[in-house]
Amino acid sequence: MATMLSHLDLEPGMRVLEVVGPGGRPIGAILCEACGARSVDTVRVDENLDRRSARYDRVLVTSPVVAVSYDWLRVLRRGGVVLVPWWNHFAGAALVRLTVDDERGAGAFLGLLDGLGQPWPPTPSVEDVHGGVLDAGEPTACDLDVALWEDTNALFALGLRLPDVRVTWADEGHRRRGWLFDDSAWAAVTWDEGDAVWEQYGLRKLWPVVEKAYRWWEANDRPEPHRFGMTVASFGQFAWLGDRYSGRIWRL
Repeated sequence: MATMLSHLDLEPGMRVLEVVGPGGRPIGAILCEACGARSVDTVRVDENLDRRSARYDRVLVTSPVVAVSYDWLRVLRRGGVVLVPWWNHFAGAALVRLTVDDERGAGAFLGLLDGLGQPWPPTPSVEDVHGGVLDAGEPTACDLDVALWEDTNALFALGLRLPDVRVTWADEGHRRRGWLFDDSAWAAVTWDEGDAVWEQYGLRKLWPVVEKAYRWWEANDRPEPHRFGMTVASFGQFAWLGDRYSGRIWRL
């Protein structure tokens, strides 16, 4: 949390809105020390802000979220900042600092965060999404190295390029098993000290999709998280590489 607070650049008299998710830790008392006792309001992550007339200088979201609500930008003054731990399904929570200008917010990712818990809304299991017991998968060849799953920079890029693909992990004795899935398909990789076993099932062949995203990351010089950024507007949220005018931008 100290890392997040250091990026807010708080000053006495600033109005701050704290947004707390389930299981999140409110830090309103700390914010009041920095800005004043009457300068801080706290709301739930799923709370509707339509009736809130106050304008804020800062919005701090203390729990990871899958999507950045445009409401949080709408209550900010021009030049205000929203600090959000955005949930990357492959890599976990990543801090992004968005500055509001021209009815949209944009800014770079500041790095990955640990210890913030699960996102809002929670990630479902592959069984929940696909109706319980899974059909047998189709064995498939894949040119990816399982070492990929230990490379946080690569995983972060995959999560940005494939925002609709969710990921869960399970340890099965001496083996590790990873699941990737969307609403129409799933894929799995299982490995121990030997070779990996790759399989997939459904309308969308996910391993070729993941491999294509990984090759894109390699072709762009393996960028680290801080080289990516996000733009949030009333019509959607977008990720970009380099800067938001680079042309390397896509919808999340």
